[in-house]
Amino acid sequence: MRIPLLATFVALVTMSSQSQAEWLTSYSPITPVELATHTGNRLRACNHKVVSIPPAANKAKAQSATPKGLDEYCPKYPLFAWGIQFVEHGVQFVNPGMKQSSIRGTLIPTDGGTVAFTGDGRERSTLWSLVRHYDGKVSLLSSMGTYLVMHRDGTLGHERMTKISKAARFDLRSATYEGDSLFKPAFDCSAARIKEIRTRYAKVANNQKLKVEVVAQDAQHEYYEKTTHRYYNGFVAEEHRLSGDSGGESNHYTYFWGGSKAYFEYEIRISHVEGIKTEIRRYSGPGMQGPLCRCLSRVISLDEGAVPGPQFQMSCDSKSIARATKGSWE
Repeated sequence: MRIPLLATFVALVTMSSQSQAEWLTSYSPITPVELATHTGNRLRACNHKVVSIPPAANKAKAQSATPKGLDEYCPKYPLFAWGIQFVEHGVQFVNPGMKQSSIRGTLIPTDGGTVAFTGDGRERSTLWSLVRHYDGKVSLLSSMGTYLVMHRDGTLGHERMTKISKAARFDLRSATYEGDSLFKPAFDCSAARIKEIRTRYAKVANNQKLKVEVVAQDAQHEYYEKTTHRYYNGFVAEEHRLSGDSGGESNHYTYFWGGSKAYFEYEIRISHVEGIKTEIRRYSGPGMQGPLCRCLSRVISLDEGAVPGPQFQMSCDSKSIARATKGSWE
Protein backbone atom coordinates (compact mmCIF):
# COMPACT_ATOMS: atom_id res chain seq x y z
CA MET A 1 0.00 0.00 0.00
CA ARG A 2 1.40 3.39 -0.97
CA ILE A 3 2.11 5.82 1.86
CA PRO A 4 1.40 9.47 0.88
CA LEU A 5 4.53 11.56 0.66
CA LEU A 6 3.27 14.23 3.05
CA ALA A 7 2.52 11.63 5.71
CA THR A 8 6.20 10.73 5.88
CA PHE A 9 7.61 14.24 5.61
CA VAL A 10 9.17 15.69 8.74
CA ALA A 11 10.36 19.29 9.05
CA LEU A 12 13.60 19.00 10.98
CA VAL A 13 13.75 22.63 11.97
CA THR A 14 10.32 22.70 13.62
CA MET A 15 10.48 21.41 17.17
CA SER A 16 7.70 23.34 18.85
CA SER A 17 5.06 20.88 17.73
CA GLN A 18 6.99 17.82 18.90
CA SER A 19 5.92 16.10 22.11
CA GLN A 20 8.31 16.17 25.05
CA ALA A 21 8.45 12.37 25.08
CA GLU A 22 9.49 12.24 21.44
CA TRP A 23 12.09 14.95 21.91
CA LEU A 24 13.67 13.03 24.78
CA THR A 25 14.09 9.88 22.70
CA SER A 26 17.73 8.83 23.03
CA TYR A 27 19.64 7.08 20.24
CA SER A 28 22.99 6.48 21.91
CA PRO A 29 24.44 5.87 25.36
CA ILE A 30 26.43 8.69 26.93
CA THR A 31 29.85 8.40 25.30
CA PRO A 32 33.05 10.27 26.30
CA VAL A 33 34.43 12.59 23.62
CA GLU A 34 37.02 15.31 23.27
CA LEU A 35 36.45 18.66 21.59
CA ALA A 36 39.66 20.29 20.37
CA THR A 37 39.77 23.90 19.19
CA HIS A 38 41.50 25.37 16.14
CA THR A 39 44.35 26.40 18.45
CA GLY A 40 44.83 22.88 19.80
CA ASN A 41 43.14 23.49 23.15
CA ARG A 42 41.21 20.56 24.63
CA LEU A 43 37.89 21.10 26.36
CA ARG A 44 37.18 19.37 29.66
CA ALA A 45 34.45 19.40 32.30
CA CYS A 46 35.27 20.69 35.79
CA ASN A 47 32.15 20.34 37.93
CA HIS A 48 29.76 22.99 36.51
CA LYS A 49 32.48 24.72 34.52
CA VAL A 50 34.02 24.20 31.09
CA VAL A 51 37.80 24.46 31.12
CA SER A 52 40.17 24.76 28.19
CA ILE A 53 43.51 22.97 28.41
CA PRO A 54 46.15 24.66 26.21
CA PRO A 55 48.30 22.54 23.89
CA ALA A 56 51.50 21.07 25.26
CA ALA A 57 54.59 23.24 25.06
CA ASN A 58 56.55 20.81 22.90
CA LYS A 59 55.80 18.16 20.31
CA ALA A 60 56.54 15.20 22.61
CA LYS A 61 53.98 16.34 25.16
CA ALA A 62 51.49 17.22 22.44
CA GLN A 63 51.46 13.58 21.38
CA SER A 64 50.68 12.45 24.91
CA ALA A 65 47.09 11.43 25.43
CA THR A 66 46.71 13.40 28.65
CA PRO A 67 48.57 16.70 29.17
CA LYS A 68 50.35 16.73 32.52
CA GLY A 69 49.98 19.19 35.39
CA LEU A 70 46.24 19.86 35.05
CA ASP A 71 45.49 20.55 38.71
CA GLU A 72 45.75 24.29 38.13
CA TYR A 73 42.80 24.16 35.73
CA CYS A 74 40.50 22.33 38.13
CA PRO A 75 42.01 22.35 41.64
CA LYS A 76 38.96 21.21 43.61
CA TYR A 77 37.37 18.65 41.29
CA PRO A 78 38.50 15.88 38.93
CA LEU A 79 38.58 16.68 35.24
CA PHE A 80 36.35 14.66 32.92
CA ALA A 81 35.87 14.36 29.20
CA TRP A 82 32.54 15.60 27.92
CA GLY A 83 29.84 12.97 27.52
CA ILE A 84 27.77 13.16 24.33
CA GLN A 85 24.33 11.66 23.72
CA PHE A 86 22.32 11.74 20.49
CA VAL A 87 18.62 12.56 20.93
CA GLU A 88 15.81 13.06 18.42
CA HIS A 89 16.68 16.58 17.27
CA GLY A 90 20.39 16.82 17.99
CA VAL A 91 22.82 16.09 20.80
CA GLN A 92 23.32 16.80 24.50
CA PHE A 93 26.60 17.13 26.40
CA VAL A 94 26.98 16.17 30.05
CA ASN A 95 29.65 16.15 32.72
CA PRO A 96 29.76 12.41 33.48
CA GLY A 97 31.36 13.14 36.86
CA MET A 98 28.29 14.99 38.15
CA LYS A 99 25.08 13.52 39.52
CA GLN A 100 22.18 15.66 40.69
CA SER A 101 19.39 13.26 41.66
CA SER A 102 19.16 11.18 38.50
CA ILE A 103 20.08 14.08 36.17
CA ARG A 104 23.69 14.82 35.27
CA GLY A 105 24.86 18.41 34.78
CA THR A 106 24.04 19.13 31.12
CA LEU A 107 25.70 21.80 28.98
CA ILE A 108 23.61 24.91 28.30
CA PRO A 109 24.29 28.39 26.91
CA THR A 110 23.81 31.09 29.55
CA ASP A 111 22.29 34.53 29.12
CA GLY A 112 25.68 36.04 29.90
CA GLY A 113 27.28 34.54 26.79
CA THR A 114 29.05 31.70 28.57
CA VAL A 115 28.33 27.96 28.78
CA ALA A 116 28.07 25.73 31.84
CA PHE A 117 27.10 22.23 32.92
CA THR A 118 24.09 23.50 34.86
CA GLY A 119 21.23 22.37 32.63
CA ASP A 120 18.53 19.80 33.25
CA GLY A 121 18.71 17.07 30.61
CA ARG A 122 14.91 17.04 30.43
CA GLU A 123 14.79 20.61 29.14
CA ARG A 124 15.03 21.75 25.52
CA SER A 125 17.62 24.38 26.45
CA THR A 126 20.19 21.56 26.65
CA LEU A 127 19.78 20.65 22.96
CA TRP A 128 22.66 21.36 20.56
CA SER A 129 22.61 20.89 16.80
CA LEU A 130 25.80 19.26 15.51
CA VAL A 131 27.05 20.85 12.30
CA ARG A 132 29.37 18.60 10.31
CA HIS A 133 31.66 20.48 7.92
CA TYR A 134 33.11 19.13 4.67
CA ASP A 135 36.55 18.67 6.27
CA GLY A 136 35.09 16.64 9.15
CA LYS A 137 35.24 19.38 11.78
CA VAL A 138 32.10 20.21 13.76
CA SER A 139 30.31 23.27 15.10
CA LEU A 140 27.64 23.37 17.78
CA LEU A 141 24.48 25.45 17.41
CA SER A 142 22.62 26.07 20.66
CA SER A 143 18.89 26.25 21.29
CA MET A 144 19.34 30.04 21.44
CA GLY A 145 20.57 30.15 17.84
CA THR A 146 24.17 30.82 18.88
CA TYR A 147 27.37 28.92 18.11
CA LEU A 148 29.86 27.56 20.63
CA VAL A 149 33.05 29.56 20.14
CA MET A 150 36.56 29.84 21.58
CA HIS A 151 37.35 33.47 22.41
CA ARG A 152 40.78 35.00 21.89
CA ASP A 153 41.39 35.03 25.64
CA GLY A 154 40.98 31.24 25.75
CA THR A 155 37.51 31.21 27.29
CA LEU A 156 34.53 29.40 25.80
CA GLY A 157 31.25 31.13 25.00
CA HIS A 158 28.49 31.31 22.42
CA GLU A 159 27.77 33.92 19.75
CA ARG A 160 25.46 34.56 16.82
CA MET A 161 27.19 34.49 13.45
CA THR A 162 26.09 34.54 9.82
CA LYS A 163 29.24 32.69 8.75
CA ILE A 164 30.74 30.05 11.02
CA SER A 165 34.19 31.27 12.02
CA LYS A 166 37.34 29.21 12.55
CA ALA A 167 36.99 29.76 16.30
CA ALA A 168 33.62 27.96 16.19
CA ARG A 169 34.98 24.82 14.50
CA PHE A 170 36.21 21.87 16.53
CA ASP A 171 37.64 18.38 16.15
CA LEU A 172 35.33 15.82 17.76
CA ARG A 173 37.40 12.84 18.89
CA SER A 174 36.93 9.72 20.97
CA ALA A 175 38.19 9.83 24.54
CA THR A 176 38.03 8.06 27.88
CA TYR A 177 35.96 9.43 30.75
CA GLU A 178 39.19 10.38 32.53
CA GLY A 179 40.02 12.68 29.63
CA ASP A 180 42.54 10.60 27.69
CA SER A 181 42.27 11.43 24.00
CA LEU A 182 42.10 8.44 21.64
CA PHE A 183 42.99 10.64 18.63
CA LYS A 184 40.35 9.21 16.30
CA PRO A 185 37.05 10.66 15.04
CA ALA A 186 33.99 10.18 17.23
CA PHE A 187 30.62 9.42 15.65
CA ASP A 188 32.01 9.77 12.15
CA CYS A 189 33.51 7.83 9.26
CA SER A 190 37.26 7.55 8.97
CA ALA A 191 38.96 10.05 6.65
CA ALA A 192 39.88 7.16 4.32
CA ARG A 193 36.26 6.00 4.11
CA ILE A 194 34.96 9.48 3.34
CA LYS A 195 37.56 9.84 0.58
CA GLU A 196 36.59 6.45 -0.88
CA ILE A 197 32.88 7.32 -0.93
CA ARG A 198 33.48 10.71 -2.52
CA THR A 199 35.77 9.23 -5.18
CA ARG A 200 33.21 6.59 -6.18
CA TYR A 201 30.35 9.08 -6.15
CA ALA A 202 32.21 11.53 -8.40
CA LYS A 203 32.62 8.83 -11.06
CA VAL A 204 28.90 8.10 -11.24
CA ALA A 205 26.63 10.95 -10.16
CA ASN A 206 25.45 13.15 -13.06
CA ASN A 207 27.84 11.35 -15.44
CA GLN A 208 26.13 11.82 -18.80
CA LYS A 209 28.47 9.30 -20.47
CA LEU A 210 27.07 6.36 -18.51
CA LYS A 211 24.18 4.18 -19.62
CA VAL A 212 20.84 5.05 -17.97
CA GLU A 213 17.79 2.77 -18.04
CA VAL A 214 14.23 3.23 -16.74
CA VAL A 215 13.35 -0.05 -15.02
CA ALA A 216 9.92 0.80 -13.56
CA GLN A 217 7.35 3.58 -13.67
CA ASP A 218 3.73 4.22 -12.72
CA ALA A 219 1.26 7.11 -12.66
CA GLN A 220 -2.14 7.19 -10.99
CA HIS A 221 -4.26 10.32 -10.69
CA GLU A 222 -1.98 12.83 -8.89
CA TYR A 223 0.64 10.27 -7.89
CA TYR A 224 3.66 9.23 -9.96
CA GLU A 225 6.80 7.14 -9.48
CA LYS A 226 9.77 6.05 -11.58
CA THR A 227 12.91 4.00 -10.96
CA THR A 228 16.05 4.54 -13.04
CA HIS A 229 19.38 2.70 -13.03
CA ARG A 230 22.73 4.18 -14.03
CA TYR A 231 25.46 1.67 -14.95
CA TYR A 232 29.23 1.84 -14.42
CA ASN A 233 31.57 -0.87 -15.77
CA GLY A 234 28.60 -3.15 -16.32
CA PHE A 235 27.01 -2.96 -12.86
CA VAL A 236 24.23 -0.85 -11.38
CA ALA A 237 26.05 2.01 -9.67
CA GLU A 238 23.12 4.33 -9.03
CA GLU A 239 19.43 3.72 -8.42
CA HIS A 240 17.18 6.77 -8.63
CA ARG A 241 13.66 6.46 -7.22
CA LEU A 242 11.42 9.40 -8.05
CA SER A 243 7.96 9.73 -6.52
CA GLY A 244 5.52 12.53 -5.86
CA ASP A 245 2.02 13.89 -5.65
CA SER A 246 0.35 17.30 -5.52
CA GLY A 247 1.91 18.02 -2.13
CA GLY A 248 5.55 17.33 -2.89
CA GLU A 249 8.23 15.18 -4.46
CA SER A 250 10.93 12.75 -3.35
CA ASN A 251 14.18 11.91 -5.13
CA HIS A 252 16.05 9.01 -3.55
CA TYR A 253 19.51 8.13 -4.91
CA THR A 254 21.25 4.93 -3.74
CA TYR A 255 24.83 4.11 -4.78
CA PHE A 256 26.45 0.69 -5.17
CA TRP A 257 29.95 -0.48 -6.11
CA GLY A 258 29.86 -3.83 -7.85
CA GLY A 259 27.31 -5.43 -5.52
CA SER A 260 23.92 -5.15 -3.88
CA LYS A 261 25.12 -3.37 -0.74
CA ALA A 262 24.86 0.43 -0.68
CA TYR A 263 27.76 2.68 0.29
CA PHE A 264 25.97 6.05 0.06
CA GLU A 265 22.47 7.51 -0.18
CA TYR A 266 21.29 10.99 -1.11
CA GLU A 267 17.64 11.83 -0.54
CA ILE A 268 15.78 15.01 -1.45
CA ARG A 269 12.31 15.65 -0.03
CA ILE A 270 10.36 18.63 -1.35
CA SER A 271 7.23 19.88 0.40
CA HIS A 272 5.24 22.48 -1.51
CA VAL A 273 2.96 22.88 1.50
CA GLU A 274 5.83 23.72 3.88
CA GLY A 275 7.82 25.50 1.19
CA ILE A 276 11.04 23.68 2.06
CA LYS A 277 13.44 21.11 0.66
CA THR A 278 15.10 18.58 2.97
CA GLU A 279 18.36 16.93 1.94
CA ILE A 280 19.52 13.75 3.68
CA ARG A 281 22.86 12.02 3.18
CA ARG A 282 23.73 8.60 4.60
CA TYR A 283 27.30 7.25 4.56
CA SER A 284 28.03 3.57 5.12
CA GLY A 285 30.99 2.32 7.09
CA PRO A 286 31.84 0.95 10.52
CA GLY A 287 30.16 3.35 12.91
CA MET A 288 29.61 3.68 16.64
CA GLN A 289 25.90 3.04 16.10
CA GLY A 290 25.77 0.37 13.39
CA PRO A 291 26.58 0.07 9.67
CA LEU A 292 26.28 3.82 9.02
CA CYS A 293 29.04 6.17 10.12
CA ARG A 294 27.51 9.53 9.19
CA CYS A 295 23.97 10.82 8.55
CA LEU A 296 23.44 14.46 7.61
CA SER A 297 20.36 16.61 7.13
CA ARG A 298 19.82 20.09 5.72
CA VAL A 299 16.62 22.10 5.27
CA ILE A 300 16.48 24.74 2.52
CA SER A 301 13.70 27.21 1.81
CA LEU A 302 12.13 26.97 -1.65
CA ASP A 303 12.02 30.75 -1.88
CA GLU A 304 14.01 32.12 -4.79
CA GLY A 305 17.53 33.08 -3.78
CA ALA A 306 17.47 31.14 -0.51
CA VAL A 307 20.97 30.23 0.67
CA PRO A 308 21.52 26.63 1.86
CA GLY A 309 22.44 26.41 5.52
CA PRO A 310 24.83 24.01 7.24
CA GLN A 311 24.42 20.24 7.30
CA PHE A 312 23.45 18.85 10.67
CA GLN A 313 24.57 15.41 11.81
CA MET A 314 21.88 13.34 13.49
CA SER A 315 21.53 9.79 14.69
CA CYS A 316 20.91 7.54 11.69
CA ASP A 317 18.06 5.99 13.69
CA SER A 318 16.33 9.32 14.24
CA LYS A 319 12.69 9.33 13.16
CA SER A 320 13.38 12.44 11.11
CA ILE A 321 15.91 10.85 8.76
CA ALA A 322 15.77 7.09 9.27
CA ARG A 323 15.72 5.02 6.10
CA ALA A 324 12.14 4.23 5.08
CA THR A 325 12.96 0.91 3.40
CA LYS A 326 15.15 -1.97 4.48
CA GLY A 327 18.42 -2.68 2.72
CA SER A 328 21.98 -3.80 3.28
CA TRP A 329 25.04 -1.60 3.62
CA GLU A 330 28.70 -2.16 2.84
